[in-house]
Amino acid sequence: KRLVFLFLILVGVNGLVRAQQNKMPTPTEIAQKNVDELEKRLKLNGTQKSVIYSFTYNQAKEQAELIKRQQAGNSKEEDVDKFYKLQNETSKNIRNVLRP
Repeated sequence: KRLVFLFLILVGVNGLVRAQQNKMPTPTEIAQKNVDELEKRLKLNGTQKSVIYSFTYNQAKEQAELIKRQQAGNSKEEDVDKFYKLQNETSKNIRNVLRP
């Protein structure tokens, strides 16, 4: 469980680094990469892959908007909180999907 959580944090940080280099992957790419990595480690079934893809896609999409706003200089103080809240919620949702 901790491995999954740490993995998701690393993916989020990786996304931030790429965004800062102006080579930001699309939400689709991020979601697919997350599902692929989890599949390698945990042997997900089709339903789990689909649900996790949905969670990570939505997170990546919302975080991409926050990053764009920050790059444009229009970010708000609460955007940082929202960014990390999205990560935490997605991690929690994924853990719930992975529970037997």
